[in-house]
Amino acid sequence: MATAAPAEGMPIFYNSVEPINLDQHGKMKIRGITTMPEAGRAHAVPLTVDEFTLVQRHYPIVFSVGGTPVPIALMGLNEGVNVFLDENGRALDPSLYIPAYLRRYPFLLAALFKARVPTPNCTEIRLGERRLKTTSKTASRI
Repeated sequence: MATAAPAEGMPIFYNSVEPINLDQHGKMKIRGITTMPEAGRAHAVPLTVDEFTLVQRHYPIVFSVGGTPVPIALMGLNEGVNVFLDENGRALDPSLYIPAYLRRYPFLLAALFKARVPTPNCTEIRLGERRLKTTSKTASRI
């Protein structure tokens, strides 16, 4: 059984985010993530309404409790157990739909409180070795 929902703060899988900017990230390029062990231990992943048609073919869709219900793909009945992904976060079935929340990681649309303006492109800081890599050539866009 799952315990109570985690404390509000950072979204699931994220520890800290920062806005992407040309000065700081201009020499980085994107590469695919080959493993994501955190996803292999997630029993629930947030969804968007646009995904419902695809998701319902693969996972049960449930809604969180609380002030603002969030649609969630239920990936396991016990906390820390994902029956659809292996321990490295790879799909056990190659035809399995992977929710957009996992596919877009480490990028995130966020509203930063200091700016009080939505910042469309943010990234997880700790993923430098996993998704972003520094190159000697300047990237035209991230």
